[in-house]
Order: sequence, then structure tokens, then C-alpha cells
Amino acid sequence: MNNMHTGTGDGAEYGQSSGDAHVLITAEAGKDVVIDEAWFLRADFDREGPDLVIKGPDGELVIVRDYFNLPDP
Repeated sequence: MNNMHTGTGDGAEYGQSSGDAHVLITAEAGKDVVIDEAWFLRADFDREGPDLVIKGPDGELVIVRDYFNLPDP
């Protein structure tokens, strides 16, 4: 089981990821986006408007909505 979470440690939100899983995260000021998976190191990072799109080599997909609308992304 693979874990992804957002937050700074208090009240982190968890989602599941495997292979072709898609995860949508809404960016919040002051909260970190943490993806603690090995595929993340080989991922492609793209900007689509205000969103950060992270695509893994085996079909993993994480969209961080409004990431580029943050004051300090």
C-alpha cells in the first residue's frame, strides 16, 4: 500500500496510489504536499494553468490544484 499526504504533520490527509491511480489535492497556503513514494523521484512535473500535474512512469497521476496560485508555490 502506498501513501500520499498533504499537510505539515498535524491532521494529514491520506490517499491511496498504485499504478494508474489518480489523486487530486487542493493546495493550501502553509501546508506542504508530501508524496513519499519512489516513483515520485522519476516523475514528470507539468504546469496546466494554476495546477501542478505530477505524472509517474507507471501511470500514477497527482494533480495539485491551484498550486501556482499560492503566494509562494
